[in-house]
Amino acid sequence: MLKDNFNRHFTYLRLSVTEACNFRCHYCLPHGFIPPKEGLNELSFEEIQNLLSAFIELGIKKIRLTGGEPSLRKDINHIIRYIRSFPQIKRIALTSNGTTLDKNLQTYVQSGLSALNLSLDTLCAQKFKTLTGYDKLPQILDLIEKAQTLPLESIKINAVLMKDINDNELSSFLHFLKHKNITMRFIELMETRSLNQEFLKPHQMLSYPLIEDLQRKSWIELPKTALSGPAREFKHKDYEGKIGFIAPYSKGFCDSCNRLRVSAQGRLQLCLFGQKEINLRPFLQHKNQKKDLQNIILSHL
Repeated sequence: MLKDNFNRHFTYLRLSVTEACNFRCHYCLPHGFIPPKEGLNELSFEEIQNLLSAFIELGIKKIRLTGGEPSLRKDINHIIRYIRSFPQIKRIALTSNGTTLDKNLQTYVQSGLSALNLSLDTLCAQKFKTLTGYDKLPQILDLIEKAQTLPLESIKINAVLMKDINDNELSSFLHFLKHKNITMRFIELMETRSLNQEFLKPHQMLSYPLIEDLQRKSWIELPKTALSGPAREFKHKDYEGKIGFIAPYSKGFCDSCNRLRVSAQGRLQLCLFGQKEINLRPFLQHKNQKKDLQNIILSHL
């Protein structure tokens, strides 16, 4: 079992399968940098198989595939199918910007995908183009409609909360989810190694004023479940959808952490705020390395 010295149990693995991305969001990639494909050095399918097998045997129940843009990997469907072959896994999730999913989303669901997170920072077409570098908002909105027709357990829309950019769009997003069975989540802009620092300073803000405003309007906070992520989620009797906030700077945010992260090059990251990384790649080369790999993971918790 994956448990650290703070008695936190880790059942949720976030695996980045690539650093490549087809967007140029200012808060994510400094100056729109996209690493060349030949320089990514991302884990092979076989290495991912060895990694996942070891983690699942240690008690992982939920796996989220992230990037970059994970759907840019040509073998992403094979990865989903491989994860689904483990009966221990309760949820397979994908985080995507959605621009390459139109043709393949149904195939991913048939292969075992059970939850989808789409990045959508604004409902304003001009803002969307400015933030991402592409005029793709109508395409994303169409994909959300399509996703609701598929047998997905969960559809979540992620928006990075940015002062003077989208902090005035809460009412628009609430209207958007009023008759949709989706969850809209605002994520506080975080200081990370990849963030453009010039973008951070003028746009960083906390989410608690928005939360307090919702609570005054009779939105009720929902209890967390075993498969819950880091968000505080709220529901209103007059809305089909829910709204959530991921507030990493709030008190107690880390207390209930249940997730581990592995980079596209096989580096285990125990904390999003931490600098320490453990290189697992030398232990991913052969199936018979599983026990050594598990011992390395457990020794660093």
